[in-house]
Amino acid sequence: DYLACAEALVGDLCIAGEGQLAAKGFSAGGVIAAAAVNRSPQLFSAMTLINSFLDVSGSMVDPSLPLTEHEYDEWGDALKDEIAAETIKRYCPFANISPQMYPPTLLVGTLDDTNVPYWHSSTYAVKRKEIMIQMREDAVDDHPSSLKENNDDVLLHIE
Repeated sequence: DYLACAEALVGDLCIAGEGQLAAKGFSAGGVIAAAAVNRSPQLFSAMTLINSFLDVSGSMVDPSLPLTEHEYDEWGDALKDEIAAETIKRYCPFANISPQMYPPTLLVGTLDDTNVPYWHSSTYAVKRKEIMIQMREDAVDDHPSSLKENNDDVLLHIE
């Protein structure tokens, strides 16, 4: 498990300190990397997601997408199976973006990838930015210095 390995590197093995790891995911590996960062962002100093499958919940209910029906064996049929839908939602990176400090993130999407459309990266970037804007607005009255100016670094590159 990706997150367990990151925790071991920082904890028991003492190979890295908290916030000294970089997360990287490509295609379906982006699910694992982004889910780990959603759960424990303090472990990571940066994240790179390349053509990453980030909206699992949205994709698995859209049979018009190229791989949705093909992936039912692995992910489950979220349209017909409520347990599969809830399981997918629990680890879906897009569905679990929350108001917390994330590491700087590079998202790369491509216009010609038929398996993982570019909008996985772009909608993820937009949601991260929207949450950071809301966190800044909420912090103005409560703790104006609690958010660093550079902690909403999300760079989106579409090829």
